[in-house]
Amino acid sequence: MAPTNVRVSGTPTANSITVTWNVTAGTSEWEVFAVVDGEGTAPDNAAPSGTVGILASTAGGNPPLIYPGLRSDTNYRFYVRAVCGNGRKSDWVPAAALIRTLESCKFPNTPTVVANSISRTSANFSWNQAALNGVTPTSWQVVVQPVTGIAPPYVVNAPILTSNTNVSSTLAIPGTLQSGTRYEYYVRAYCGPNNVSRWIGPVVFTTLCDPLTVPYSQGFNTTSDRVFCWSVLNNGGANAWALNYNVTPFEGDQSASIVPNNGTTNDDWLISPTLTLQANYRLRFKYKVQSATLANKIEIKLSTTGNSPVTAADFTETLMVPTTWNNTQYVEKIIYFSPASAGQQINVGWHLPLGEDNRNRIYIDDVV
Repeated sequence: MAPTNVRVSGTPTANSITVTWNVTAGTSEWEVFAVVDGEGTAPDNAAPSGTVGILASTAGGNPPLIYPGLRSDTNYRFYVRAVCGNGRKSDWVPAAALIRTLESCKFPNTPTVVANSISRTSANFSWNQAALNGVTPTSWQVVVQPVTGIAPPYVVNAPILTSNTNVSSTLAIPGTLQSGTRYEYYVRAYCGPNNVSRWIGPVVFTTLCDPLTVPYSQGFNTTSDRVFCWSVLNNGGANAWALNYNVTPFEGDQSASIVPNNGTTNDDWLISPTLTLQANYRLRFKYKVQSATLANKIEIKLSTTGNSPVTAADFTETLMVPTTWNNTQYVEKIIYFSPASAGQQINVGWHLPLGEDNRNRIYIDDVV
């Protein structure tokens, strides 16, 4: 006869859970099966499978059963079945709820990307670390992987790091990254062999793109290629350029747009990918503002450094002096300029200057 009412007994520890159940008449031996939630499957009566395995009670033993050797801070699902003799066993009976072991190694806070640290092949992250029962972990493991939304496995051959400040992705798995690629970053505390925290993440980021060749165009649409090669610098106030604004685009379903912080605290950049130019170049784009009367002032600057990542300090040439726009319908703007030589690498930046009064939403679209 199958057992009934499978459940946890008492308080779990970091590495064990006590399981109990109601005994049915004529049974005196049972098998208990534990599986990590999300990693294993429910046991099959013929061939149980999972990541933890089966423990059998001794003949004549009675519940509860202490199930040892578990991971800390982890959800488990338990199953019990009766051993009836002569090779006969009952169906597996699951516990009614997941059971979680206690923490033994405190997990870190969510990591954040270090400003201006993302390059074509790496990115730097920092995180804070809290204590557990007065003990603060001082070592960590990091995994960087293409975006899946699935945390790394428990067992992973990641190096043990002893810093949590400005940590380069090159120190983690897989090391050097590919340009123009979306990745997710995970970190966990390492308190010793077989004593690690849960994985914290994902923190999604995109490596910088390799320079693009002209002719080049961008419409900022959901189907547009390499919108992620554009970058935004928000150096003042809460509001920043959005690359996916879906109200009144010039073409397609989106544009680049910003609604400024009302006043003079804006210092916001919309920056093109790095472009490799030919001997002569023409910049063409569509633009408008939301209101014909609200204040706005925008300039267009040029960087010829080819730096990766490009910073505000790299924009030393002016393509358009600070200008007020008052057209509420899209207008085309054309700017001609000549690079120093064919093959020069440049970035174009649309900039709301600090100290200028800006209160008007601005739209940029169909950049060619």
